[in-house]
Amino acid sequence: MPSDYEDQDDDGWTAMRAPFSRAFPCLAPAEEQHLGPAQREQALSGLPPAHIGLAAARRSAAAWR
Repeated sequence: MPSDYEDQDDDGWTAMRAPFSRAFPCLAPAEEQHLGPAQREQALSGLPPAHIGLAAARRSAAAWR
């Protein structure tokens, strides 16, 4: 880590970041069982409708121009 972060290991910074730390928790484990249609509908029913935008770009940053 860069040295400018070393001074942020004091108790004040630790309390401000709680419950998070510098340790990356890794990705969530994959589910062995797929959701059925009813379970999928229950999981998604609380979300508002959304739109997806697709853009052809060589880099992800180019899509934001």
